[in-house]
Amino acid sequence: MQFEIFLVSASYVSKRKFEALEESLVAANSAPTRVVRLEHEGDSLFAVLNEALHAGAKSIVLRPLGLPFSQSLRNWVPNAAADWLARQPLGAVQLSIAEDLDEDAELINFIANRPIKSQAIEPKIDGLNGNGWDEPPQFEHHLLVCTGPRCHMRGSFGLLTPLKTAVAQAGLSAKTLIASTGCLYPCNSGPILIHYPKGDWYQLNSEHDVQTFVREVLIEGKASKLKLPFSPHKTSVPQKSPQPAH
Repeated sequence: MQFEIFLVSASYVSKRKFEALEESLVAANSAPTRVVRLEHEGDSLFAVLNEALHAGAKSIVLRPLGLPFSQSLRNWVPNAAADWLARQPLGAVQLSIAEDLDEDAELINFIANRPIKSQAIEPKIDGLNGNGWDEPPQFEHHLLVCTGPRCHMRGSFGLLTPLKTAVAQAGLSAKTLIASTGCLYPCNSGPILIHYPKGDWYQLNSEHDVQTFVREVLIEGKASKLKLPFSPHKTSVPQKSPQPAH
């Protein structure tokens, strides 16, 4: 059985918009199909690869979806997928990645010549500015949560939503500003969260870690073993490479 996984890189696409795209792609494809959002939230690529393998897939094809698809991700995703493959039994599944869509001349020609539906734009004074976006809200804790593809793939449980839930359950929503970010760079130590104004960096690997962080750091104001022993001016913590299962 061949299983196909579409890879989407779109940080600012709403959950509703992404789910509509996923539904359309799954319905249109004759092969078993999943759509993975490489950043932000949702199942990680590792989680979906495991799902495909458990479903009996003998061949898995990764299909980058984007015009153009990020060159950085195009270079990194096969290596990350190869890391996953190295931890599976030898010969359990064949894994490949499809060519980028912008290399398909027929598709590019179709897009360029497709009839256009447009909506008129009228002049609007201050159209650049939005209501309520003049000053940051009052807060005691500013949490920067990396939702870039490398941290997202390492944090298959989805860090952002459990963190927001735990902060709300602790009654700290009014005192805590949570901002999702792109890559914060020490990817090998992810999933990464930075707590300001202290400037401490944390690695949160599970929902239990999230609960521990909120209790120890935000509520009790204590030091936590989850804190990474480096600052932006120090090198990251060395990580051991996984050993092949074969």
